[in-house]
Formats: sequence, structure tokens, C-alpha cells
Amino acid sequence: MSEQEQRYAELVLLSEGQIKSPHMLDEHRVVLRHPEIIIGRDPDADVVLAGLKQVSRYHCVIRYDVDQGEYAVKNSGSTFGTRLNNLPIEMGKYIPLGDGDEIELGTVLDGGALLRFYVDNPPDNLNDTHSDRTGRL
Repeated sequence: MSEQEQRYAELVLLSEGQIKSPHMLDEHRVVLRHPEIIIGRDPDADVVLAGLKQVSRYHCVIRYDVDQGEYAVKNSGSTFGTRLNNLPIEMGKYIPLGDGDEIELGTVLDGGALLRFYVDNPPDNLNDTHSDRTGRL
């Protein structure tokens, strides 16, 4: 892989809700095809999470750093916060993402969303993945 090539990555929605994106693989999975992806409930976001009351219009951003060869996530000033593996993400600060990391937007049990990040080798079958926090998948 050349240094300029973006690594393959996808997000899987583990919680209730609806995901919309031009790069959907199915109703729960979306491929990250651009160096910067905005996630939120606004129809103009790159990944739209509709119908979730704790997801802000522009909740968080995932970006790919070509020089470092890694993805990172930041909280874009969301009302209900963003957590990575159950730890809060400070507003405006990018935190590196690893394969299998869980990103929680708001609180899942109160109308937020739970996403799992996969890089390079996502599961072939969604039945191979689950979350202890949602009981789904």
C-alpha cells in the first residue's frame, strides 16, 4: 500500500436507529471513502443517523491522516457528548481509532447511537459482531 492510499474502514451501527450514506454496504454498515467524514442527524452529514434524539446535527468527525496512516475521531461540540470505548472525547480533540473501537454518540439507552469502527479487516458477517451495551447484533 502506498503512503497516499487511504486504508479501508467501515462503521457498523450497533444500536437502534437508521443509518444513511451514499457509501452504505447494507442497512447497518457504511464504508469510509473520504479523508473526512461528518456524522450526525443533519441530512447534509456524510453519515446520517436519523431519528435519534441524542445525536447532534453535526455530532462528530472521523478523519484519515495520510501521513500517519491512521483514523481518528473528534467530538464536534455535540450536546450529549461522544465517547470512545466508554471514555468521553474532549471537544475538538482528535483521538486515534483502532480496529473494533466503539464510538457512542449521546447515550444509547436515551436515544443515542453506538457505532463500531473496523479498519482493514471488517467482519464478513454481522452476526460475528455484537455489543454488550446494546444486546443488538
